[in-house]
Amino acid sequence: MEFPVHSYWILLVCFIPVVTAVDDPTIVCDQTYYVEVGTQAIVSCEYDHSFLAVRWYFDGAEISFLRIDGTSKSGSGIENGEFDIGDDGSMIITEVELKHEGMYTISVLHQSGTVSSKEIMVYAMVLLDKVDVTNCRRSSNELCTKIPSLQRERTLLCVAKDSRPPVEIVWKTTFENEQVISSPPDYNVDMDPSSLLYTSSSSLQYEGNLFTLEYFTCQVNGVAAKDVHNASLLLEGKGDFTQHTENIQYVLKGSSFQFLCPPNPFQFALLKVTYSSGIENLLVTLHPGDGGGQCLDDAKCHVQRDGLITIDNMSFEDEGSYECAHGDGMDSYMHVIRLKVVVPPSPHMTVIEGCNHKEHCRMSAFTFGTLTCSLFESRPAVNLSFEIAEASGNDISIITSENQVVADGIGTYSTTLRVEYQIERCGKPIEITCKTESTAHPQIKFSKAYLDTDALHCNDKQNATLIILVVLFLVVILLVVIVLVAIVVKRKEGESKNNDLQNSKKNRNQENTTPEHGKDSKENVEKQSLLPDEKITEQQSALEKTESQVVDEVGSQNIGSKEENEEKKSLLSDEKKSDQEAEEATRIEEQTSDRKEHKDIITEEDNGNVVNKEKVELSNVKSSQVESNSQKEEKVKIPDVVAKEAGEALRIEEQTSDRQEHKGISTEQDKANGVKKELVELDNVKSSQVERNTQKEEKFKSPDLVAKDYNEMQKTPRADAMDEREVNKEEQMRPTTAAGDEIKGADNKGSSKPPTEKQNPEKHNNEDDKPVVFQKVNKPQGSREKDQSSDNDKDENQTSEDQLSTDNFTEIFQENLRNGEISMEDFVIALQNSLKIKQILLPKFIELLEGALDEKSLSTSALTDTLKESLKKGKITETAFVTSLQTLFTKEKLSMDEFTKVLKESITEKLVQAETSVPSLQSLQRSSQIPVPVFIDLLKCLVDNKLWSSKNLVDTLTKICKENLMSEKDFIVELNNLYMKNQIMFRIFIDALEQSVNQKLISVDLFAHYFRLHLNNGEWNKKEWVWLVYRLSEKQCIKNDLKLEFLNLVVEKYQMSEQGMKKILQESKIQSEERKQFISGVKFPEKKK
Repeated sequence: MEFPVHSYWILLVCFIPVVTAVDDPTIVCDQTYYVEVGTQAIVSCEYDHSFLAVRWYFDGAEISFLRIDGTSKSGSGIENGEFDIGDDGSMIITEVELKHEGMYTISVLHQSGTVSSKEIMVYAMVLLDKVDVTNCRRSSNELCTKIPSLQRERTLLCVAKDSRPPVEIVWKTTFENEQVISSPPDYNVDMDPSSLLYTSSSSLQYEGNLFTLEYFTCQVNGVAAKDVHNASLLLEGKGDFTQHTENIQYVLKGSSFQFLCPPNPFQFALLKVTYSSGIENLLVTLHPGDGGGQCLDDAKCHVQRDGLITIDNMSFEDEGSYECAHGDGMDSYMHVIRLKVVVPPSPHMTVIEGCNHKEHCRMSAFTFGTLTCSLFESRPAVNLSFEIAEASGNDISIITSENQVVADGIGTYSTTLRVEYQIERCGKPIEITCKTESTAHPQIKFSKAYLDTDALHCNDKQNATLIILVVLFLVVILLVVIVLVAIVVKRKEGESKNNDLQNSKKNRNQENTTPEHGKDSKENVEKQSLLPDEKITEQQSALEKTESQVVDEVGSQNIGSKEENEEKKSLLSDEKKSDQEAEEATRIEEQTSDRKEHKDIITEEDNGNVVNKEKVELSNVKSSQVESNSQKEEKVKIPDVVAKEAGEALRIEEQTSDRQEHKGISTEQDKANGVKKELVELDNVKSSQVERNTQKEEKFKSPDLVAKDYNEMQKTPRADAMDEREVNKEEQMRPTTAAGDEIKGADNKGSSKPPTEKQNPEKHNNEDDKPVVFQKVNKPQGSREKDQSSDNDKDENQTSEDQLSTDNFTEIFQENLRNGEISMEDFVIALQNSLKIKQILLPKFIELLEGALDEKSLSTSALTDTLKESLKKGKITETAFVTSLQTLFTKEKLSMDEFTKVLKESITEKLVQAETSVPSLQSLQRSSQIPVPVFIDLLKCLVDNKLWSSKNLVDTLTKICKENLMSEKDFIVELNNLYMKNQIMFRIFIDALEQSVNQKLISVDLFAHYFRLHLNNGEWNKKEWVWLVYRLSEKQCIKNDLKLEFLNLVVEKYQMSEQGMKKILQESKIQSEERKQFISGVKFPEKKK
């Protein structure tokens, strides 16, 4: 800002007699003076101090406000106390204010009587307090929000606030590396009309792809910036490091961890850590002018000389990858330390079972035995092994060995080694040592045992073992023999049973062909005459049903040759078929006997009506059977052989019915002729049956199926019952028909492609609950044909061929996703399931999500919604959810607004707890990735949703104020707002104020203001207020005059007497003298007389 300069000439006309003529001396003054607001300032000029008078004028006024005549000083400036004048005539401003800025004129009356004057411009100066450099990508600064969003992601902002006059801002990079600056910086100056102070700002756009580490400096110039250091920011870019090294380092729990960062004297360095939980945190930044670097967590981290960094009190949570990035502006290096926290075992040695925790022991051994060695409560976990001394190497051999590691629940692990051994040679002790090769525990003592092997004892054991083995072998042989004998016996019994059945068939057939059979039937007439009509009807149906089978048996026995019977027997040698034939023959024998007896009764005793009734019933049975068979042929396609057998059964039925009708007409007188005719008909039936049996034997078809179907048809003469059986039979045949359709479908398709999951949504929906695993989509056609020909091989090899491993996961994702062969939704679901079953780890999960964002296959809003939905369904853990958000935000995949929005929504929906979110937020806040207001706003959200206590919030605010990340004014205002909104109790509010005063985070005057403000709210009683004042006075946080003021306010508020206050102090066990001293000077109300 330019200030116009005005010159004022004041002409003093004095009528003074001149004795001698002298040259007019001149006044020498600076044209501009800068005086600091709030301080005393002296403005003076060089002239002859043997003057007669000096006058000071302000802003062209005609009347001076400050003057000295000899030794007499006067003027309005002296009267109001704002100015004073020195004996040499210099102007003194008592306390500079902005109103004192302006043009001043000094006039000097010399001894010679001449007058000299000079104009001086005085500026009221407000010094700059600090300069801030902000990365707009992580800042909610008002100036950053005015920058377009695309540019904001790669913009730095330098702000110099509240100065007068304004300062100039210049950007500098390491070694003037101007390539990283994409455009010239902007410069703006704004003035606050209320305070008349200026804010200077400048924005710089950089190219992150052109560097790995870059040191940006915001340099301020001007009279108002004389006490301010330049602000700098060490920024990590996206370029490749020149060199990358790493190593593993172990440190004891509770001890300090020291390492150099940078290891060489480079100009700047940056140290960050990725903890085992996946959370990242910035620990140290080191750059020129920073006094050797600074730790963002002063309570735990310290930077010492020459880049030596110390982290105190190491715990399990501090394990992780510590990355030191350092460089000189030209080359950059990355050194990674994989830090492991070590807990020594207890006891500090390996323990061999049987040695009673001794380092060396002797113990008995057998030929075969087990040794156990353990290491308790150590970290990290280790593996144990038994080492056999060289002298005993041939005396013992290890059969099996197994290490078992168990977590103790306190961050440590216990390892147990069990081995099975065999003594090869007995007679001398065998030396064996339990040891570990872990580099994390180099000081562990190894226990050693000497196995005593007595020769006789050892041999006895060997003999006993040999005997046991022999006995076991004999038992196995005996069991095998028993099984073989049982099999042979069973087969013999089956053959004997078949022979008996054949013999019984021959005997029955011979008896049926003799005339004596008629006599036997007559003897049973009286027994069957007592049967009811329904029983007779059922038996009559059974007789008709089995007649054809009897004829078959007779024909096969009388006409069939011996050679044909032997051939049939060989074809039906199967054991299962023999059993069925045996059962069927027994049933036929019983039914035939009943039929003969019942038939004789009908022939000899029934009249013509009975015969007619029989004929009608037989006709009905035949009609219903024909209809049933027709329906069956229409509904179900029976194979040709079965259909042919059913037709033969019907023809046999018709012949049997005709024969029975003919027999019924015959009388007792025509009995002989009827018998002869029956024999002729039986001969015809036998001839046709022999032909049919021959055809069946040629086709290797068993007549069991035909007989079974025929029996079922004869048992139920009703049409509706028969239809029901047909439906059941049709349902039973459906699997076979379906299988046939599948075979036909496969034949018709040939080598066509099988349907995919998209073509078969039903199958896909049924597998929604199963973990989704990606498979290669472009599978060769030949492979499909091989899979169809061998289903077993397909099931066994599909997992190994199609299951995605971690290594090729990214490659297949890029291929299938780009080709559109899988949807983005399916891919994200697969990621979630793979993370849940630990097929991929959390870093890989986040990397693939970043890849999806980079490929623009997934929007940020869709990504955050998917992560939330996965958390709700338990696909990912709460830690994985928060870590994913933090990592995506840190790597600029999510903006500040997107990050805070999704985190607030998750907190509101109770998806995220404070135990997970608060450490992540603290890490981001300490690394300046989120500003303090955003950090506090998120913590308030936790408190509002009752996920975090208000006490924790207040402690966090106190810590932020302690780290100078928040001014005391903002701190008090924030605390007061929390109390006024009932988010914290009054006691917590006052305790926070007291603690802040004790730690000198806020001024005493500010505390006194809120003390007076809240004394009258009535939430505390007088006892608590008195104790508060006592604690502050005891810790010397307040002086005596302020203590008396506080106590007088309490006395006035509660009308306390001196005795009442003493009683309160006495309850606190304060001594009498101390009580007197504490209340000395307090104005208690006078006692009423």
